[in-house]
Amino acid sequence: MKQRSKKIALTALGVAAISLGVLTACSKDEAEYQREPTLPVTFEWAGIDINQTENYDWCLTRSNAMVAFTNLSAKTQYCITWEGGLKEGEKENAVLYAAVNGQLPVEYKVTYLNIESNGINTTLTFECQNNTSGKIVYAIESGY
Repeated sequence: MKQRSKKIALTALGVAAISLGVLTACSKDEAEYQREPTLPVTFEWAGIDINQTENYDWCLTRSNAMVAFTNLSAKTQYCITWEGGLKEGEKENAVLYAAVNGQLPVEYKVTYLNIESNGINTTLTFECQNNTSGKIVYAIESGY
């Protein structure tokens, strides 16, 4: 398989971002994600528990006001967006999108979103309008 790019922009439910790994593909059927194995990444919400140290099928994508978890083979993505950048503190106008098994995304209003960092990991804790809560944790890596 020929690698087309070292970095590729992914579209996460309409929000462009840079992947933390390398996505290579010569055709739609040959898509392969090469992950960065040392990133301690987790996503927990509504009974869903994705731990990238155990399940390598998931890819984390992040930008200044968005974090997404994508599984290409399962055609599933969870994407949370907000206003206010990645600085620590509470964020406004947050929305969680869940697109599962190739279906159109379902939008969940986020009533509370807080970002904390300990210099090693960034943690997003959130609550949705449907009385579900969640947490996202990812490593702070230089160069990403």
